[in-house]
Amino acid sequence: MRTPEPPAGHFISTTLRGWTLSTLLALFALPTPAQAQFGLIEGFADRVSDLSFYASYGQLAGPSTALDRDAGGVHGFGLELLFDVAHVTRPDPTAEVDQPTDSVRRVWTGMEVVRTEEGADTTLTYEVEPRPRPPSPVDTIWVLELGLGYGQLSGYELAAPGLDMNLSVRELPSVNFYASYEPWGNYFGVRSGFLRTHSLQVVDASGTTIAGEADAFLVGAMTGYAMNLKDLWLFIEGGYTVRHFPSVEWADLDVLPPDLPRELNMSGWSLSAGVQFPVN
Repeated sequence: MRTPEPPAGHFISTTLRGWTLSTLLALFALPTPAQAQFGLIEGFADRVSDLSFYASYGQLAGPSTALDRDAGGVHGFGLELLFDVAHVTRPDPTAEVDQPTDSVRRVWTGMEVVRTEEGADTTLTYEVEPRPRPPSPVDTIWVLELGLGYGQLSGYELAAPGLDMNLSVRELPSVNFYASYEPWGNYFGVRSGFLRTHSLQVVDASGTTIAGEADAFLVGAMTGYAMNLKDLWLFIEGGYTVRHFPSVEWADLDVLPPDLPRELNMSGWSLSAGVQFPVN
């Protein structure tokens, strides 16, 4: 996603930066870090460019038949910290630069006063050095960013009649890499990370509750558009993510329902919208 210009609201930027540093300290579990450790984390926090919040809606598109694709859709939310990685620039041909008329300049180095019978004789000394050229204005073409995020999805239902499933799927963390084309405001990216089910329960027709758990990796791609609005950015993006749990561990029961799935494929398309705040 795009990196905005420095905001006019210094208080908001400083507050978010302090929150980011505190979050990083908590993640590294350093209640009283040494000076070197704190300096390392502070340098890491200086690379944080933005904090974004988003909501998403999606539809299943995986090959699995265990889930009900007509259940009304998958919905979720999340947040993400963005780190500035690199910029790709080019000279701005439309910018006007005041070039110096002389390639060298005189720099005063001292003054010597010699007194004689006729009076005082003053001598000024100078050195000649090259005149520095002003930097050429540049356009930012591409912005490369790394994102660390957390997301949660819900709304999944089983296709088998008589089985009611409740769960949420958590992405913690997700790692995203973005490339933004600044002239158009568009960006695209790839993502990966860890998936884990939370509070997975299935209730059968007899009222028996069966607990389960599963974890997996995710992988996906997305593309979107960001629009600047004063000191923040609004964005909308679409993407496809593979969320396949190849094995679900169910609670030990004497008899498990025959329609209880041994795997869950929650892959599908999603549409997300959110807001992005500058941190530094």
